[in-house]
Parts: sequence; structure tokens; C-alpha cells
Amino acid sequence: MERCELEPGWYCDLHPAGGFLTPHLDEGLIVEYSHDRPQKGVVMSDFLADLQSYFASEEMAREVELADASPAFEPAEYADRLDRLRRAMSEAGMDVILLSRPESMCWLHGYTARWYRHGGPPEWPALTTSVVRADRDEVIHFDFGGEEELLSATSVCSDIRIYPGEAVDGALAFLVRELTSAGWLQGLVGRERRGLPPDQRTGEAIEEAIAAAGCKIDDATALIDHLLHLKSPAEVERIEAAGRVLDIGLRAAVEVIAPGVTELEVWGEMMLAMAKAGGQPAALHELVASGPVFLPHAISGRRALRRDEIVYLDPCGVVDRYHANAARAVWIGDPPEALVELYHRASGGFRIFCAEARPGRQVEDVGKAMKAWHEDSGISEIPSWCGGYDLGLAFPPDWVGPWMFDFDEAAPGKVFEAGMVTNLECLFGTLLVDTIIYAEDGTRVLSTVPRELLVATP
Repeated sequence: MERCELEPGWYCDLHPAGGFLTPHLDEGLIVEYSHDRPQKGVVMSDFLADLQSYFASEEMAREVELADASPAFEPAEYADRLDRLRRAMSEAGMDVILLSRPESMCWLHGYTARWYRHGGPPEWPALTTSVVRADRDEVIHFDFGGEEELLSATSVCSDIRIYPGEAVDGALAFLVRELTSAGWLQGLVGRERRGLPPDQRTGEAIEEAIAAAGCKIDDATALIDHLLHLKSPAEVERIEAAGRVLDIGLRAAVEVIAPGVTELEVWGEMMLAMAKAGGQPAALHELVASGPVFLPHAISGRRALRRDEIVYLDPCGVVDRYHANAARAVWIGDPPEALVELYHRASGGFRIFCAEARPGRQVEDVGKAMKAWHEDSGISEIPSWCGGYDLGLAFPPDWVGPWMFDFDEAAPGKVFEAGMVTNLECLFGTLLVDTIIYAEDGTRVLSTVPRELLVATP
């Protein structure tokens, strides 16, 4: 037993564990600590030398891995996004913008993480922030220690500034000091007030610090939202790739639906199929629900599927955080003919929508056409809802974007534009949802899975 320097009088014993600890030992070792036991086993200096060798080899491998890593898009794509943002800021009279939402930072320079601190303890404030000034062709990103390698792997931003500590007051003082010394903290400063992170308390602290530095502050959320609302061709390509992943997941789910299988088992097979196709976790739980009580915003559970009932699927395919959504219903066994006909008629709404919702058309005018079709469809007496929302770049906890349309509500001034991507939900006693891509040459539905009542034959 070798004396350790963790505590006076304590010793360290290592014995085989059936796995590995270092690349130089045939068998692994378990470390046990005890007090004043006789020396036996591996000498501690040898153990530490092996660990140092292991960590050195890991460091070399990590450097190779990071050198090969790259953001999701080419540098020219991010440069164009920065240029678009700066032009929008100038038009709005905004001198500086602080970006704090994961979607905004990812869109601007690629940064992609799974934790942004917005639900954590106050001792770990949500202050990850990217800063842009309208008259500077660069981005300054502020973050906490430990994220440097993740930034290197996912972001094109070259000016990374690490907070000196975790305390919110000290971190904000550092941010203000750095921006002031760079000549950036002047004029009107915009901040994303809607969405997460940061939480309300941290957001108020940010605004107080900016105001104390002599700047005016305003909400820049709508400005950023509009930039993310209109996708570049490269972004549309990612959503199309996500659509292919989505279809694989839907088809895999239909294949495993059978009596006795649980909702969670179907969900697991659907997720596995999309993962094998290169899909990534979505920003929202991807629903598998079953039975006569349909709760569209529930979470898949342990309920076992039964013959002669319906199963609802509502997943997203995800590629580089870009989402494509579709929802279908699956009948187990021989479906009722009336239900088959209902789904067939409801699916006609997608054809009418794509013909009417061309770029430049007013949302209200498209709504009138959809309502006229609904009246003539033979299903107008069934309670219904038809509308949709922005789809694209998203992080947990939500894939629902900020722009929406609802044909039951007035929408003065709202227009469909080329570059938009939304979903369309035709809910006429049915679950039919699909991703819609709007382009100058027309509007189209993304999924190739039939927009009908699908059937699983036990």
C-alpha cells in the first residue's frame, strides 16, 4: 500500500478491475483508499506515471480531433450572416447587439452546446453572450472557462473572451470593461429580451450594467427573429436533409407498431432509426401517443398499444440543429372506412395551401382560399384548426419558432416570403402536419410519407 498525498496517513491500494485504466496495463485496476494499512499492490509512483502517459496520449488525440472539427457551414455563409445582421442593425439605428439565445449565437457563428445555464443555480449565471457592433466586421464572444474547446470545434468566432470567475457581478463588470476598452459600448444597445437564456434576474442585471455604462438599451428580439425567419439556400439544404431523416423515423415507427408494444418502445425505435441516419436530438420531445384520448402535448408513456386503435406520431428530423417536422396517424388493424376518407379529404388542404401560399401572398388571402376549400371539402362540420409556425434552427426546450399563422385569426400585413420554412397543421379531426418550404419557384411539402391514415397490419 503506497502512501497517498490526499490525506495524511492514508494509503492507496490498486487491484484488477476487469477493464482498463491505462494503455500500459493488461488489466484494469480499482483504487481503494484506506487508513494506515500495510503497503502492498502497485507502487503509487508507477500508477501516477501511467496516468500521466495516458493523459498525454489523450491530449494528442484531442488535438487531432479538434483540428478536424469544423462548424456546420462554410466561413462565407457565416460572413454573410454577420453582414446581414450589421445591415439590419444600421437600418434600425442600433449600434450594438448582445446575443444570448442559443439559436442566435449558432446562426451567427456556429456555436453549439447542450447547456446554456438558464435553468441552473444563480451561482452559475447564464451570461454566454455574443456581441456585434454595426460598424465592426467581427464578433466578440464571452463565455465561461471550460468551453474553449467546444467553441473551437463549433464556432468561427476568433475573439473569445473568458470571464474571470462565475459570480454574475464580476462577469458583468468584465464584459462592460472589455467592450468599453474596445470602443464598442457606445450608443443604443439591443438585447434579446424574449426567450431563454438568460433568466429574468440575469437579464435585468445585464441591462443595469449596460445602462450604468452610459448606454441606452432596447429590445432586439424582433430584429434577430426576422433574420432567422428567412433561410439561406444552405439552411434550406440542411432542412431538406432533416426531412429525409424525418421520413426514415416515421417509416421505422410504422414498422414496429403492433398490439402489446408500448409507446416508449415505438418512440425508441423511431429515434434509433433517425440516429442511424445521422439525425440529432430535437429541441422538443418527439411524440408517440395512442388510444382514444389524444393529448398532443403529452409525453410518450408506458401504455401498450392495442388492436383497432390509433397511434399518433409527431417527430422532427434534425441535422445541424435544423428541424423538419411531420405528424401522422397510424391505425392498428383494419381502419374504419369513414376515418380513411376523412384523412384523404383533409390531406387536400396541403395541395390547396401550396398552390395559394406563394411568396408575396398575404396570409389573410391564403386563409380565405383555405376556408373556401374547407367549406367544399365535406368535412367543414368537424371541429378544426389550420395554421403553422416557423421551423428551422432550434435548441431545447422548443422547436416552435416565433412567426406563426392561424387562418381563424386576422393577420393584417403578414406575408409569405421566399426563404421561409414553416410547418402546416391540418387538424380536421385528423393529425396531419408537414414541413413547408417557400421558394421563388413555388411552395412545396417536404415529407414523402403519404398524407393519409397509415395502417399497421399486426
